[in-house]
Amino acid sequence: MASELDLDPVAAEVSAVYRKIAWRLLPFLVFLFVLAWIDRVNVGFAKLSMLQDLGFSEAVYG
Repeated sequence: MASELDLDPVAAEVSAVYRKIAWRLLPFLVFLFVLAWIDRVNVGFAKLSMLQDLGFSEAVYG
């Protein structure tokens, strides 16, 4: 049984390009995801004292 790569050399090149792009792009996207998560956590911790310090109500904070 022949594999897909044996039948179409262009498909093999396209697959290699997609794989290369994924290896370059995915670590950056994971980094951005972690950065966004850390930002959300920090805002959550800041809310605890920020509401009282600034005199905000829950409605103002959102």
